[in-house]
Amino acid sequence: MADNQFKIKAPCLLLCEGRDESRFLIEYLQYLLREVDKVYDNIQVENFGGINELSKKLKTLGNMESFEKVKKIAVIRDAETDWTGALSSIDSSITASQISGALFLGEHYLFPGKDDEGNWQNGTLEDLAIKILKEDHDSEVAAEILMAKSQELLNYINQQRVSELPRLHKNLLHMVFSGTDKFVDLKIGEAATAGAFNWESSELRELKNFLSNLSNIAC
Repeated sequence: MADNQFKIKAPCLLLCEGRDESRFLIEYLQYLLREVDKVYDNIQVENFGGINELSKKLKTLGNMESFEKVKKIAVIRDAETDWTGALSSIDSSITASQISGALFLGEHYLFPGKDDEGNWQNGTLEDLAIKILKEDHDSEVAAEILMAKSQELLNYINQQRVSELPRLHKNLLHMVFSGTDKFVDLKIGEAATAGAFNWESSELRELKNFLSNLSNIAC
């Protein structure tokens, strides 16, 4: 559920889908703030809730007394199974909010990101998370081996089922987590805080550029 009681504290708002995405993005921004540039402090991450709650969140924003302090708004969510539909849904929510389109960053962002040809991919944050897992964690099994064995087991389980698992990306990520002691009981946002991901991965290049464009608007 989205937090409707938040206060505007930064000139750039990044609205994201759900608590896990919110925590993941906050951790990544903390890394960028610490290791790259202080300008990322211009971004405030806020959870708008489920994919059907964005319109409500935007209307709440537009009615806040401190809304005039906002210089730019960006929206990020999972592409799910239809990235074109995801982008269209965001645009519809913006139109319904009656907030000027000029206040929004030109391009929205969809997890898991773009392919090598610059096209959005279907999928979710979990798909990205799988790609940026750190190679190992102290005495844990190397991520590459753990991933291969988890995929093997997941394929076997799927073959035994009457119908395929509908959220394989989530099953795979948590299967990998279950092969560790450090992350076994953590959600993706909690795992980000615990150091599960490689923030220097090239898979995050597009996301970094997106956040950089947003943060520099306030300068």
